[in-house]
Amino acid sequence: MRRYVRESPPCIPREDFCEELGVSGISGAKARLVARVFKHCTLAWGLPDGFAAGVSVVFSRRLRRSLGRCALEAREIRLHQGLVQARGTLLEEVLTHELAHLVVHDRSSAHCRPHGTEWAALVQAAGYPARARLTVDDLDSLRLAGRGRPKIVYVHRCHVCHTERPAQKPMPRWRCASCRIAGLAGRLSVVSKPTGGPSR
Repeated sequence: MRRYVRESPPCIPREDFCEELGVSGISGAKARLVARVFKHCTLAWGLPDGFAAGVSVVFSRRLRRSLGRCALEAREIRLHQGLVQARGTLLEEVLTHELAHLVVHDRSSAHCRPHGTEWAALVQAAGYPARARLTVDDLDSLRLAGRGRPKIVYVHRCHVCHTERPAQKPMPRWRCASCRIAGLAGRLSVVSKPTGGPSR
């Protein structure tokens, strides 16, 4: 049975991912979140069903400044251990960021810039800003932002398929991936909601 652990080899998200994985050092909810990100990107980017085969995701304590790294040839994504406790959508954004590197590598025969136009287009198609650098400063700012005042979440909602996606700030460029694939505009409405108390 494949295991989903901090410093171990492959976990491969798929339909029965959550039923088969063994969890060590990470909650079942976070493991399911990783699986959902894989499925979302597969749909948004038009990837084949077998794309996730052979891709491993590892939560690592060895990353010091970067929140994620992608070893292209080894098809391994390493994520900062602090993302396990991160609020908001930072974990999803970092994983999408690294997955986009892998897809660009798979699709391009010629050398592409690490954060070039191909990469940026993929990240934006998945609904995230194309930020070239994601560091522990982003993780620390999330922790500090929630102290001492109510936390506000901005819910982005598609009125066609009723998909909802939370974020720390309004993201006017986000679109619904499912509707875009269906040929629709995919525009989202944004509603701010307090979470009911300060973050800790």
